[in-house]
Amino acid sequence: MNKWLELLTTLTVAGSTVVVCMLLIKPISLKFLSANWQYLIGKLALLFYTLPFVCIINVFPSFSSNMIATYNPIEPKYLNKILSEQNISLEMTTSVLTIWTIGSLLSIIWYICCYKKFVKQIKNSSLLVPESHEVYKLFYSCKQALGIEKQIQLAYNYKISTPALVGLWKPTVLLPIKQGDNVDLNMVIRHELIHFKSKDLWIKMFALVVISLHWFNPLAYVLRKHIHIWSEFSCDEKVIVKMTRAERKRYGETILNMLENTPAIRSSFSVSLSGTRKNLERRLTMLLNAKKIKTSIAIITTIGIIAIGYVGITTSSLVSKNIPVASALEVKEAKIELDNPKKLESNSSYELISVKKSDENRFRPDVWKDILSKIDNGEIIWEDE
Repeated sequence: MNKWLELLTTLTVAGSTVVVCMLLIKPISLKFLSANWQYLIGKLALLFYTLPFVCIINVFPSFSSNMIATYNPIEPKYLNKILSEQNISLEMTTSVLTIWTIGSLLSIIWYICCYKKFVKQIKNSSLLVPESHEVYKLFYSCKQALGIEKQIQLAYNYKISTPALVGLWKPTVLLPIKQGDNVDLNMVIRHELIHFKSKDLWIKMFALVVISLHWFNPLAYVLRKHIHIWSEFSCDEKVIVKMTRAERKRYGETILNMLENTPAIRSSFSVSLSGTRKNLERRLTMLLNAKKIKTSIAIITTIGIIAIGYVGITTSSLVSKNIPVASALEVKEAKIELDNPKKLESNSSYELISVKKSDENRFRPDVWKDILSKIDNGEIIWEDE
């Protein structure tokens, strides 16, 4: 159980550290970083919330970091300390993991129910566009221009008011039946196809997984919002990369036309062109003022992202080393040893928390060397003679 608690704690600390760094540099990043870089930082945080980088790193310094000694017995007074600490740790671990499991299961069940409702809404309100239709031909030419070979469906949907991309395994671009006067369909389709090419829908689903695992952490919800916003900004940036200023203005007019259109279908499982008024205003500003990032800024940004990742790994590593370790097996053996000290043999197994300098002759040289290393790391303490 302790391993699960340690893993959960290190993951949430690592991810939260990256999110905090992201928020701290926000005033600077908004001014100097492109939308793609902003989006990349968000995706980095998602990785730290789900992948145990610290566990991989901990393999290299020592293969014996489980804090278990297997040689001559230590006096029973040390075992009294171990037993009391383990009882508290084991009880706390069980309670925390039980609460976390219930919260995660409820979150997963909720998202599954919402997804089923979403799929039902889409199926009941969509009509596939035939390949002979002019719109489909435009759609197909956009696919070829972007180098997309995977089969993607194109459909009209009467419940949506803005274009959207849905479906992880069977992607579909949905178009509203009623089109605005100032909508450039070519730009709209290109926008949704770039979402597909960038795997933005998968990233959005990944963010929901993070929320399900870290439902107790408010910073995880901040990250999901960041991912949702900057996935759109990043997509805009890719759409306009080769456009003239006049074309950018035309694209901005297309976005403005979506301003008052509120999607009728829940957007947690899709990516769409529209957004809130505040975000759309920011998008328009970025569209018209988009400039090529200088090489120096790109280098500094890369170094900054690496530094943020390093801070996340270091912080989670420090946390993992300070989480108490306990297990039912260790407690059981400690009880037996306390009841009958004579049963403490060289093959006994228990957690070592303190030693005296005079205990050196009780251990093999290699075990004593490992103990000294743990003392330097603060994992074992010196006991007064």
